[in-house]
Amino acid sequence: MQIRRLRFAAGSYSIIGQVINCPVDVAQMVHSLPRQLDDDQAFNVFIKKHVIHKSSYLSGFIKKTTVKAWLSYLITTPLYRHYGITIDQIAIDDLETPAVDPQIELETIAVDNETELLLGQQETLLWNEDKCLEIAPAQNRVPLSLIYDEHGEELAFPAIYFGHPRKFKPGVRVTYFMMASSETRRRDRRGAKPQHLLYMAMKVLRLRVSEGLQCTFKCMGTANITRANLKDREFMEQCIDRNLSFLKSIPNSVQYWQQRKRDLFAMMRQLGKPTMFLTLSANEMKWPHLLKLLHRLSEGHNGNDLTDPIQELTALQRATLVNDDPVTCCVYFNKLVDTIMLLLMSRHYSPFGKHYVADYFKRIEFQHRGSPHAHILLWLNKDPREAISENMPKTVQLIKDLCSVSVRDLPNTYGYQVRSMLLCI
Repeated sequence: MQIRRLRFAAGSYSIIGQVINCPVDVAQMVHSLPRQLDDDQAFNVFIKKHVIHKSSYLSGFIKKTTVKAWLSYLITTPLYRHYGITIDQIAIDDLETPAVDPQIELETIAVDNETELLLGQQETLLWNEDKCLEIAPAQNRVPLSLIYDEHGEELAFPAIYFGHPRKFKPGVRVTYFMMASSETRRRDRRGAKPQHLLYMAMKVLRLRVSEGLQCTFKCMGTANITRANLKDREFMEQCIDRNLSFLKSIPNSVQYWQQRKRDLFAMMRQLGKPTMFLTLSANEMKWPHLLKLLHRLSEGHNGNDLTDPIQELTALQRATLVNDDPVTCCVYFNKLVDTIMLLLMSRHYSPFGKHYVADYFKRIEFQHRGSPHAHILLWLNKDPREAISENMPKTVQLIKDLCSVSVRDLPNTYGYQVRSMLLCI
């Protein structure tokens, strides 16, 4: 799975391309770890889809001492023993022994020291790509779906599971969605890292599609379907509309957005044209309360809470907190939007005064920088509903009451950015 940052250097993460899961035969390539390389401190690894390709979809620096610390621990874990993965002890003994206990300080060792890597780069000819390790684990392999790889997730994320399979209470039926929801909402935030989060999202999506297809074809049956039916365009469209209706519950599918469009048109038929269009954009790096929560949940939290995170943290530190815990940021934004809508719908506390919100239609999207924002159509309780003409006094008065361009009305505080504009009536 290829993970890239969005738009800026300190932006959020996103998946580029498809998620391909290719199990590697446990042969010489995986049976004997680590792989041989003559440099001393660090080396550069290029992972390719095919060895002959010039470009790599994943690359990075690897410290041999880090590899030794991890392998010395992982080789004793149940999953590594179950799959028969062994270590070339002669090669591992030649590596420098780390100064800390690998079983206690794995997380600390895994964070590479940039200065040490640069020194190793200068000493070991790492600028020459011929001296780098180039591998293609998925070359000439048949891809296996994520939903059929029993321990693929535990082996792919050793910093979270440490070579141990998941364990559950006997007699409890646990779905993968329950597992993903639990791991992303725990106090331990290692399971909510962007790479693991995107992996789980793709697996949940494929599980929903697989389960829906199985149920559809069991109910549909294939005994009465002929070749002529498969060539009939109208028959195929009816099958898709009738039998693949389970896709309505899968976000971003064609059926999902068709259903959402029908819901919106039904509201417009019953309520008329919406009065206002409201956009709420998130500004996580300048929300003090959110930054305090992220700092309290972060791995580097030492028990000291922040008083003013805007002043105490640099822009890079704030961006790192936001990028490392996207789940908390999205939950915080969603609850904030729900609170704002409750205020707008209140007859006593609505900032619109007598024009409180009677109904609304909400859609949350994600910008190129990975930050969420909401587009909301509002129906006010006292919409003038005037006919379109050059003289629309009630509509003009509504605009004057609700919309302002005065700088004095903009509070100089950190918080959400609200931009509203009146729809053409």
